[in-house]
Amino acid sequence: MVGRPRDPRLPLPLGSFVKGAYTACGDPGLLIQRPCYFRGRSTGPAHRLGSERPMDDVQRLLTAFEDDGLVRPSFAEPHFMDLVHAVGALTRVPDARVEGHAATVAHEVGETEHLVVVLADGLGLHFVEELPPDAWLRRHLAMPLQAAFPPTTAVAITSLATGTWVTEHAAPGWWTYLPALGEASVILPFQRLKDESPLEALGFDPAEALPPLPIMPRMAYDAASVLPAAIAESTYSRWMSGAGARLPYATAEQALDRIVERIQDAPGPTYTYWYTSRVDRLAHDLGTCDARVHRAVEELDGLLDQLQTRLAPLGGRPRIVVTADHGHREVPADGRVLLQADDPILGYLRCHPTGDVRVLYFHLRPDAGRADHAAFRDAFRERFGEGFVLLSTDEVQRLRLMGPDTFSAETRRRLGDYTAISLGAEVMRYAAAPGLDRFMRQRSQHSGLSEAEMRVPLVVG
Repeated sequence: MVGRPRDPRLPLPLGSFVKGAYTACGDPGLLIQRPCYFRGRSTGPAHRLGSERPMDDVQRLLTAFEDDGLVRPSFAEPHFMDLVHAVGALTRVPDARVEGHAATVAHEVGETEHLVVVLADGLGLHFVEELPPDAWLRRHLAMPLQAAFPPTTAVAITSLATGTWVTEHAAPGWWTYLPALGEASVILPFQRLKDESPLEALGFDPAEALPPLPIMPRMAYDAASVLPAAIAESTYSRWMSGAGARLPYATAEQALDRIVERIQDAPGPTYTYWYTSRVDRLAHDLGTCDARVHRAVEELDGLLDQLQTRLAPLGGRPRIVVTADHGHREVPADGRVLLQADDPILGYLRCHPTGDVRVLYFHLRPDAGRADHAAFRDAFRERFGEGFVLLSTDEVQRLRLMGPDTFSAETRRRLGDYTAISLGAEVMRYAAAPGLDRFMRQRSQHSGLSEAEMRVPLVVG
């Protein structure tokens, strides 16, 4: 954190997220109270190019942390991974350790025979703090957490599944380069990116693509997952849950019934993981300002209140823990950069960029020499340097952007040679990858370093 330290147990005040982030929604003449988390390109000194002695990209990023409201990944404040480690300890995973902030989180949750962890995709801290003070999520907000970087679903869920940082689990983005495949995959649907072929059909076992062992099968508690019906029996879900029950649901009300019935009938301690993606889907498609997104947050709030009421009489001191993988930041109308299939910059690469839309990984050709690396860096910075920094993988590790540990060999291979990070709201995507039409319609994205993307709630009820 930059500036005077604050008590990490206190919620951030409304309006504390991003410099210049508050703006009108829709009609430019209508100023409303609700913030839109995106707008405008930062113009601080970290973004200025062409001075007599231009800063290198590491210094530009450090300056953006200091001056432009970006969040520097830090392990000196409560972190999503502290919750991950606390969950492992509370459910008696044999090798789970808690210290520092993880011990604080474990104490906040407390000993319980029935632990329900709700991963509300896209429910950034900003959505919670916009609720009325008497809302369930506001009343039970224990502390803000810093999201894992990059703040994207594949990174966070794989950390929750394995108890490890992305530096070890090697799923660093929605699109992940698999060296054995020689191209990009989409790790959660477990598909090859270019044609959506199942990786299993191509000979890939989940244990090969996702090296660390999942923790749910190692819990002393009876573990189960409550998942949308569309993904309940996916390859990733089966890998994550092991032999544990996977309970599909079609509606949020049905999800609550699944959780209550399971705990009510349990002969011993239980761990229940509930994943819900409605807020994220709506925020992507409609933007953070849309009333329908905020109604979805309010509806989730009401459901959690109901869940607590229904669990209370069952005994065993049930605890509901709610968090998110990331928040959201809107994309300005002119903030989409598309790399077409014939873009000259792709000529330097062995595969198209992977990662996500505000953090991208570039793998140069195996035969690339020093001159090729220099030419790639110069070409990228000339075209995209106003909105993005370009760091080598060694620089990313030295800055400890993805965790306190060094990269595993597999993570390093999957990251490739360079990482591009957005300094603002701009996004970048390979145009020929499936899903372009939806991407062009989406109004909000994540995976960047803004407060709105990097702050998630820890709610305990």
